[in-house]
Amino acid sequence: MLVALVFLGCAALESWVPATSAADSSPLLTWLRKWGAVALGVALTPLTWARDVSWHDERSLQLAMIADRPDDPESALAAGMLAFEEGDLERAYPHCKAYADVRRDSDGANLCVGSWLLTHQKAAEALAYLRPYTLARPGKPSARRTFLFALLATHRTQEAAALVRDWSGQFPGAPEIEEARRALANLP
Repeated sequence: MLVALVFLGCAALESWVPATSAADSSPLLTWLRKWGAVALGVALTPLTWARDVSWHDERSLQLAMIADRPDDPESALAAGMLAFEEGDLERAYPHCKAYADVRRDSDGANLCVGSWLLTHQKAAEALAYLRPYTLARPGKPSARRTFLFALLATHRTQEAAALVRDWSGQFPGAPEIEEARRALANLP
């Protein structure tokens, strides 16, 4: 990708630079016009391989990013999501919260933060994180389940019932929706 961008950039630059006659041109300029794009592409190729060496799967790429850039908010998100996927909310939460605090415009860590808050009986706070995440990704079962139970924990039964009705049509037979339906039916 980087090499392709370099070649395209060099071609665009060459089309904008006015042509010089052979008499005006120095040997270096002539060589650069003829071979500059190729030389630059070849020189930058090792940079494209640097990350490729770390890549075996998504996990290895995330681990390499965390090791290479520990202060990057995206590395905090990667560390949090790795722990979250392993089911370790206690280890995931500080990383996810740090990302959410720095990148307030992103909801990438919201399921992680909201899940931790819900397990620590802070359902009202969890809703602020879970609502935007889940409504943007209603196809994610774990987000639907966590959001529905945060709504039930905060006694927002009408909102939960409306979502169960809506999502039942979109995701028929989804276990988390049926679980929420049963929980709603058992409420006094």
